[in-house]
Amino acid sequence: MEEKDYLKRMKSEVVELLERVKKIKSFIGSDKFNELSEQKQNLLRAQNLAMGAYLNILTERIRVEESE
Repeated sequence: MEEKDYLKRMKSEVVELLERVKKIKSFIGSDKFNELSEQKQNLLRAQNLAMGAYLNILTERIRVEESE
């Protein structure tokens, strides 16, 4: 059976999001991050958490779609 277009898009989005999560985590561990204001650091940490949550949701949606 051919994979549905929306499922392909979700999988593509997961790949892109994984790369973004990798980059933000790397940045958060860098010296450049430590030079930012506390507010900017907090916002980037919050963004990282939100991206992780979104990644988990997308992954679960894919799992559900593939199990049907």
